[in-house]
Amino acid sequence: MGQWSTRKRRGGGQHATAPLNFITNAVITGGAESTLTYNAPISVAGFDAGDFHSDPSGEDGDSLLQVGPQEIGVQYGGPIAGDTSTTYDGPNPLVVTPQTIAY
Repeated sequence: MGQWSTRKRRGGGQHATAPLNFITNAVITGGAESTLTYNAPISVAGFDAGDFHSDPSGEDGDSLLQVGPQEIGVQYGGPIAGDTSTTYDGPNPLVVTPQTIAY
């Protein structure tokens, strides 16, 4: 008969994961534009503009612009001047989703 392996393994356990990035500030910067500030560096490459929504107008994002290392500019399809909040609801695994923040 064979023997069971007697070798013991060490290590493993839970791997450290980086905390998710999240929006810390949102400002309407023009008639159909807003700037979103994140808590850590962020890149527009990981986002789709259509995953950003402004309310109560219901406008969806049309395009994104890298404003700074922690800032993304969102250009909406129509005016958002009277809106009170924006929501990101997309598949980026490094960002809290869905997330709504007041302007």
